[in-house]
Amino acid sequence: MGKWSNQSIDESDISEYCSSESDFAFELQTIALLRSLGVRCEHGGVYEDPVTEKARQFDIRGLLELGQINRVRLAVECKNIRSNFPLAVLTVPRSSDESYHEFISSHAPIQQEFNVPGIGVRKMAGVGEDKGDRIRQRATASIYPVSEPVGKSCCQVGRDSNGGIRASDAEAYDKWWQAIQSSHDLVASAEDDWQLSRQRVSNTLVLPVIAVPDERLWIAEYNEDGAMSGSPTRANRASLYVNKFIPSSDRFSGIGLWISHIEVLTHTGLKELVESLVDPSGGINPFSGY
Repeated sequence: MGKWSNQSIDESDISEYCSSESDFAFELQTIALLRSLGVRCEHGGVYEDPVTEKARQFDIRGLLELGQINRVRLAVECKNIRSNFPLAVLTVPRSSDESYHEFISSHAPIQQEFNVPGIGVRKMAGVGEDKGDRIRQRATASIYPVSEPVGKSCCQVGRDSNGGIRASDAEAYDKWWQAIQSSHDLVASAEDDWQLSRQRVSNTLVLPVIAVPDERLWIAEYNEDGAMSGSPTRANRASLYVNKFIPSSDRFSGIGLWISHIEVLTHTGLKELVESLVDPSGGINPFSGY
């Protein structure tokens, strides 16, 4: 980073920043889009980073209710990237081990100890009250199909003052890390989502999301041998594989959750994703079979 200029900043400079560089207006536009799609949003609250134990501010948290039982909780971080420094996601074909997602099936607490075999991972309540299950959808039931391009790296790409090509992953990494860390609170909320349902049971998918402006997201596809498969293309959606476990805040009776992917979405992609969740017959059904 270069040295700061000694030039005084006036109203026109602040106005230029707010209208062209600030993430704040983009956050508000993202909230407006989500609310128009039926997503209840919380904006700009504070959470404690579970790693650093420092207070951080999240951009947006959203709740999409799909009937009485199914819900999607979104941890959205916004990045108003410029056209001269777009985001490129580098992908390879997704393997069968990476083709999964998990959701929490919570229910009113039951005072007993049990271990239920079956699909996915079932909670054994050795002590205290069982709250529900962590269900893993794999392969054909997953919203992340085998062989689909999956991101393994991402960076912003631009040119320096001499015309040389340059790339940086620092800001992109910071945003997806914030989305993951913000998801901790959403997992805790999902464990008690049964209270929102008349059925006293709830299935909740937690999705960390990075939102960027339209036309600013690119995908480069690689074969497994390292050769590029065609030219990079603009995209509205890319999925980054993270395979990150988020433990429960209640270590005795909580559930916890594996986050398999982060969604990187333009506004167009975000709209398409939410609409496909609302109408799974023509799109995405995270709760297939439940």
